[in-house]
Amino acid sequence: MNVAKLAERQLFLMKAENLEKRVRAYYAQTQDVDSLIEYGVAILVRSFFCIGSFSELIQALIQEVYFTVEPTAVMRQYLPYFEDYFTENEWQTIVNRLFGNHTTYLAQTEEARVNKGYLEQTGTLDNRIEGLVYRVEAVFEDTIGKKHKLTIRDTDSTFSESQTIQVLNILTTLSIFDTADVRKYETYVSYQTPGKIIATSHNSRQKTKPTAKEPE
Repeated sequence: MNVAKLAERQLFLMKAENLEKRVRAYYAQTQDVDSLIEYGVAILVRSFFCIGSFSELIQALIQEVYFTVEPTAVMRQYLPYFEDYFTENEWQTIVNRLFGNHTTYLAQTEEARVNKGYLEQTGTLDNRIEGLVYRVEAVFEDTIGKKHKLTIRDTDSTFSESQTIQVLNILTTLSIFDTADVRKYETYVSYQTPGKIIATSHNSRQKTKPTAKEPE
């Protein structure tokens, strides 16, 4: 059974455990290292916005790839995003393996290093209202002028306008969402961060956790 490439719905809405399984299954079947690396960047963007952390979801797989796979241009381009996945000694080994030396690494990765800095920011606004569940709704334009909406749920509302735009623009560097040679997220257009109140909720397909047995 073929495993389909992951789309925005999986990368930005799927639960962490299922997302990890899908990414691992896709890579195990295809050995598509370039898509794997870009999935990793997209997951870091999701982790930045979301209340729950996704940053270590496929850390072990990313580490393995950078240590063992023949380096590609995509691996080099996005390497700075994953610096925190390695110890200091491991990082130096990886940099030398992909670039030969640190000077070349710095010269060829300026954009990614700046973008990684954006992902390390913390929220600056004091605007969170108790009881509201927030999401980011962003709009991008593709290379032929068509607009596409991206939704990231359960997000932190405290990021400023500039912080949010900086991180959303990282997605314009990725090719994993392209179709028929059209860059889907060519240009960032707009975003909003609405909040809603969930009074009650239920999911008939979600397994119920057994209640703890009270001591007699």
